[in-house]
Amino acid sequence: MLKLLMFEEFIITHNTIQEKMTDLTNQGMFWLEQENPQRFVYDLKTFAMWLCDFIAEKDREFWNEDS
Repeated sequence: MLKLLMFEEFIITHNTIQEKMTDLTNQGMFWLEQENPQRFVYDLKTFAMWLCDFIAEKDREFWNEDS
């Protein structure tokens, strides 16, 4: 049962990250087509910060630590 729960959490986590990366890719293509690489870099930084926070939260959840 625990393995099933861990697998389901993995799928949810994977889908969440994949959706964010898809959005980032689409936005990146748009900003580069608009010749605005600075905005793409801003979006990359925002994604990187979100990903670090997301990983930290999952780590806390795994170890049953409070936020």
